[in-house]
Amino acid sequence: MYQQNEYLGKIVGVTRLFDNAFIPFDPANTDYQAFKLALQTGKNADGSVVELKDADGNTMTAEQIKTFIATLP
Repeated sequence: MYQQNEYLGKIVGVTRLFDNAFIPFDPANTDYQAFKLALQTGKNADGSVVELKDADGNTMTAEQIKTFIATLP
């Protein structure tokens, strides 16, 4: 599960909740690449269903995630 991180009204990265790792939106970052792949496939590397929470902690719907993916670098 991941949660968006917001700074000054802009989503700047996500936190991977199981280990509280901050993942910046940097295409060179391997955790970011894994996060983006998980969102695109709907599955984490371990096969579990990926969940994404917005900056307020609300679980995002599949449609919201799809819209979010389109904004990623």
